Amino acid sequence: MNADDLLPNEPVDAGYTPEELASEEDPFENEPEPDPSNIDEVIVDYQAAADDVQISSSPGYNALLRAIEQYNAGARENPPGSNCQGYSRYFGAGCVAWCGFFISWCFDTSASGNRDRRVPWSSPGLTRSIYDWGRTNGALVSTPRSGDIHIHGDMSHSGIVRGANSATGAFTSIDGNWSDRVSYITNRNARGDRYSSRYFFVRVLRSPV
Repeated sequence: MNADDLLPNEPVDAGYTPEELASEEDPFENEPEPDPSNIDEVIVDYQAAADDVQISSSPGYNALLRAIEQYNAGARENPPGSNCQGYSRYFGAGCVAWCGFFISWCFDTSASGNRDRRVPWSSPGLTRSIYDWGRTNGALVSTPRSGDIHIHGDMSHSGIVRGANSATGAFTSIDGNWSDRVSYITNRNARGDRYSSRYFFVRVLRSPV
């Protein structure tokens, strides 16, 4: 099952292992796949955030759990390279760039959402809209934690932080529209990396709609 087969109110059942995903052809051949054997050496695992009640019960954390579910299910564009998937369609859009739509879908359909196809930021598909909402509502933070929304400095891409190490700046994320699929990115750094010279982070701690 892939994102194109999503029904708006039905979760995707996890059907693929990380090994099966890693064996599939990837148009971004140099993009690292997750290695479960060393993830804990890179970041503080997202489950560690459960020790903080404020985080573990927050909309951001619940959206992260939704994002992990979609990654585990192998959600992707259909056909590859078409930008056609269920996340933008959920909000009434067509086959368009969808990293922002993926984030919005995760928030609206998570345990903290109300599945009304609405999000607090003005446009569910625009990364800039998420940033503007964060700035206006005092939700921009400098150090990422699990469930935060990460935003490239040039507003070209966004995703959901899976885990982070505040000492080194390293963080991992679940991103939509990366390699035509929902991807797990393991080598980002809040201080800048090969993907972006800087990052912004938006923390959603309370259900805003």
